[in-house]
Order: sequence, then structure tokens, then C-alpha cells
Amino acid sequence: IASQLAVLISKVARVETKSWTELMPTLLQGLQNPDAMYRLRSLLIFQHVVKMMASKRLCTDKENFREVFITLV
Repeated sequence: IASQLAVLISKVARVETKSWTELMPTLLQGLQNPDAMYRLRSLLIFQHVVKMMASKRLCTDKENFREVFITLV
């Protein structure tokens, strides 16, 4: 179920990139949570979101992807 939800979240994130600006900061906070299961689920969602965002092909989408992940690093 967790994997299915991670895929679903990543698909929504792919379509709603501009309006879901708090997704990545929330996932990064989840990676710092003391609960191991919470961190694991956050990492799974993060993986699927990054994979889905990286698959976008339009130049503007690729630039948005770069901007989002440069600010995270």
C-alpha cells in the first residue's frame, strides 16, 4: 500500500508542480523524523517524486526540476 501511495503522490506532484510547493520541504522534514518508519516512507515518496519529475521532457519542466532541486541542496 505504501508503494502505491508513493506512486500516486508522485503522479499528482508531476501534474501539480507549481501549486504544490510545500511537498519537497515536507518530505525533507520527514527524512529528519526520529521515527524510522516515517523516514522510510518519506524516502520512498521522495524517490518516486524525483523519478517522476525527472521524466518530464519539456524544457520548462526540466528547468523547474533543476530549480527545485538546486534549492534543496
